[in-house]
Amino acid sequence: MDIQLTANKSVAQITLVLVLLFGLFTGTSANKDKLDFETDIRSVIEVQLKAFARGDASTAYAQAAPSIRAKFPTDEIFMMMVRSGYAALIDPRRVNFMEIIMDQNTPIYQVSLESRDGQQWMAFYRMSKQPEGNWLIEGCVLTRITGQSV
Repeated sequence: MDIQLTANKSVAQITLVLVLLFGLFTGTSANKDKLDFETDIRSVIEVQLKAFARGDASTAYAQAAPSIRAKFPTDEIFMMMVRSGYAALIDPRRVNFMEIIMDQNTPIYQVSLESRDGQQWMAFYRMSKQPEGNWLIEGCVLTRITGQSV
């Protein structure tokens, strides 16, 4: 009887260890995928913000998804739109990447900004994965934050 109890206890311990290890490895893989996903998206936004700051319309425009390029057929027209409606994105004092929110499998990166004039803004970047596997900016909603700093 003691042998049977010891054997059952050993099997239970081994099973528990295997379950924990499986969870650890699959969790690590899922976290790595999310980290890669977030890093890729953040990189696209950073490239565009840096291009805006340098006045590099071509590079900024290249980060826009085809649907945006269809609405603004040249980089000059695109930059006119940015200057008139999204000026806070041009060379902000501070940029803070907050979190990714999922909207029906579409990632939206929440980014807080402080514009050159000291105003606080929240940008919501809607991203789209292209058939080639790269990410591009599908749109951006920019909201001024009143009251307190982000």
